[in-house]
Amino acid sequence: EKTVMRKALGILLSIMLILGFISCQQPTNSSDDFANQNPTEQPKDETTDKGENEKEEIPPVVEGEEETEEEILLNLGLTKTYSMLIGETVNLASMIDECDVWYEVQSGDDVISVDGNTISAISVGTATLKATDWEDESRTWKCVITVSAEGFTGTALAKGYVRFSDILSQSKVSSSPTLVDILEKLIKMDVVTKEFPINDENNRKKVGYYVSDQLTLFYFKYIYRNLSRLAVMDSDVFYEKFIKNDFEEHYVPKTFEQVCKQFLIRKNRLGELEDSFEKIGKYYYDDPVNHKNGEFDIVTENDSSYIFYEAKFKDEKLDKNLIYTEIKQVNDTGLVCNKYGFFSKSGYKEIDENYKKQLILYSIEDLFSED
Repeated sequence: EKTVMRKALGILLSIMLILGFISCQQPTNSSDDFANQNPTEQPKDETTDKGENEKEEIPPVVEGEEETEEEILLNLGLTKTYSMLIGETVNLASMIDECDVWYEVQSGDDVISVDGNTISAISVGTATLKATDWEDESRTWKCVITVSAEGFTGTALAKGYVRFSDILSQSKVSSSPTLVDILEKLIKMDVVTKEFPINDENNRKKVGYYVSDQLTLFYFKYIYRNLSRLAVMDSDVFYEKFIKNDFEEHYVPKTFEQVCKQFLIRKNRLGELEDSFEKIGKYYYDDPVNHKNGEFDIVTENDSSYIFYEAKFKDEKLDKNLIYTEIKQVNDTGLVCNKYGFFSKSGYKEIDENYKKQLILYSIEDLFSED
């Protein structure tokens, strides 16, 4: 499994390193209230019958009184193995056997993370959590943490389901409030991002959720659904049959698209774009003529004027005919753009200078140029 992932991720990370993508951070909409953005979310009722969404009231701790049992979810003095789901967060006992302790991940720091007396499940796997006595470091306690994907939304997201209702129906999550809670935790962990179309930011039905962590996306897209095959197949054969074609034809081009978006954001922040923008993101459109709707992935907006961008990760050079076809498809949706931008892995065929006036053309060399 690790051999397969290393081979595929090596290709992806090489591209990302060359383009400087790893050094860029995706901006988040931290000012938006998560709960208000989900179309099928229902308010949590803490007074309902006992169930998975109930939160029992914890009595206040009297000064000098030890922590109550309800506050301690995991005590390494009592528990040697523990199971978690991706996105789950668990509080740890601050004292074990009357000793003040501190925690660290002894192994598997890609599976869980520790922050003070709290651990979070990051990815599928096994990790060892260690507690150490502050006053006597020879006294330690350990617990093996197993993180699984049961009920996790990653498989639905990896298949391309981005709307809340679709993720709920495709995943094993039992209820809307539970899915809200899972997505909220994953967003805080930078595993998932929430995106709004720049031309309809207040429409909760058009909010999309996307796996932003590349390792998590790769795992659920290629490995998790084929674990039984990987267990009995040669890793090279597995890669050729279940990963290679889709990885090269879809996964890497989609990542290249994100690289191009980050390039524009970086240039805009530095004030190096002739056509600067205030917003960048997806643009939602309705096409009543052809009875369909959809989204353009990279569109910038400034003072209600738009620029459409298309990223092509292909071996062939872009020519004017292909560019014209893309522009016509945009115009047919009713989106009026001042200019049209293109990113091409392989460059461009000769394009008339007069035609270039309404175009913004980037090659792959532009993405890692120091200028």
